[in-house]
Parts: sequence; C-alpha cells; structure tokens
Amino acid sequence: MEEKPVKKFSECVDPLLSELLDQTFVVKAFKTSDAHSLGTRVTLDTDKGMYVTFSGVILDQLKMLLSKNDFPVEVTLRKEGQYYKFV
Repeated sequence: MEEKPVKKFSECVDPLLSELLDQTFVVKAFKTSDAHSLGTRVTLDTDKGMYVTFSGVILDQLKMLLSKNDFPVEVTLRKEGQYYKFV
C-alpha cells in the first residue's frame, strides 16, 4: 500500500481573513456556518482565494451588502482597535 504524501496544516485549512489586512480585494460571495465553538464561521470567496473569519463586524457588513445585492464588491480590510472591518 502506497503512503499518501504528508501535507502541512496550512494546506488543509482556509487562510484567515486577517492575512489580507490593509489590502484591497474583491469579495464575490460569502457563506456562514454556526457549527463552531468560536461563533459564526464566515467563509469569503475573494479574488485572492477563500478566506475565513469569525468577526461579527465583518458578518454584519456582509449582510448589509447582501441586502443591497451589491456583490461583487471591492473592499479594504482595516483593523480599528480590536475589530476588523471593511472600508
């Protein structure tokens, strides 16, 4: 039986949205999942790949954009105090 090659952990999980801090990118879509102890997991489909966040502020901003049917949208990720948000 042939063994599978060993992968790095970072290759098995979606990167965190915080990796895009101070960058501008396009959010194409998002989905949520409540099956996590950290709260609501938000997975974003961006022009730079798939990213994950648990930020309630980001989720609120995405819901507002969804209500206006404004996807895709160009955003810049900033950190103000302890919170991440789009500007």
